[in-house]
Amino acid sequence: TDMNPEDDRPGDFPYSQYPVHMLPLNHLIDNLLVRGALGVGFGMDGKGLYVSNITVEDCAGAGAYILAHETVFTNIAIIDTNTKDFPANQIYISGACRVNGLRLVGIRSTSGQGLTIDAPNSTVSGITGMVDPSRINVANLAEEGLGNIRANSFGYDSAAIKLRIHKLSKTLDSASVYSHINGGPGSGSAWTEVTAISGSLPDAVSMKINRGDYRAVEIPVAVSALPDAAVRDNGSISLYLEGDSLKALVKRADGSYTRLTLA
Repeated sequence: TDMNPEDDRPGDFPYSQYPVHMLPLNHLIDNLLVRGALGVGFGMDGKGLYVSNITVEDCAGAGAYILAHETVFTNIAIIDTNTKDFPANQIYISGACRVNGLRLVGIRSTSGQGLTIDAPNSTVSGITGMVDPSRINVANLAEEGLGNIRANSFGYDSAAIKLRIHKLSKTLDSASVYSHINGGPGSGSAWTEVTAISGSLPDAVSMKINRGDYRAVEIPVAVSALPDAAVRDNGSISLYLEGDSLKALVKRADGSYTRLTLA
């Protein structure tokens, strides 16, 4: 592995053939328990591994610091790690991996520093535990049962699904779907918000459905005249303001455009 300070790999594949942390180890690792480590609980690297049934608990540092690539993890439990509250994540995975079944348990209060899971290039499914969504950073978060994706929110007034295109920004979400409570808990009413980034501001453009339980849709309107290119599909419409007038740009079924004054 590359978990040492050697400049190269004496007697092994050179970096020119396999980049750092990407040796094709192809190991099968199963049934490990780590408890009471004074630093990181579990660390590894390599490519093409299958790792299952790992439990890490009561560690001073990060529960797992994983520099692996194209590796499949199944049934990983991280319990009460980063107890010294270092600027570290409970679990970190650097490469593009697949995590199926991640149990995150905190008996103590959650550490103030770091993320609960930081796996910016990985697909993660089956997270269990009372996890703050703002402390999860993954490339894809999926719940594949019956072909559905469900975002459960515990103890919050909102639930969110956020999209991030790394070629656009590695730190800003490009779009989001939110569900917010109308009124208080048990009100039987919620509103949905669909947003997009604009001008490097996430959620800058927003459409709201049933906000305030009025059973209405709040539609964003452009504040200046639109070019024809603003409406792409036939049979579609966009609204804009021109002076004090509300106007609509319409693309007819035959692809031609017309403009209407609505108010």
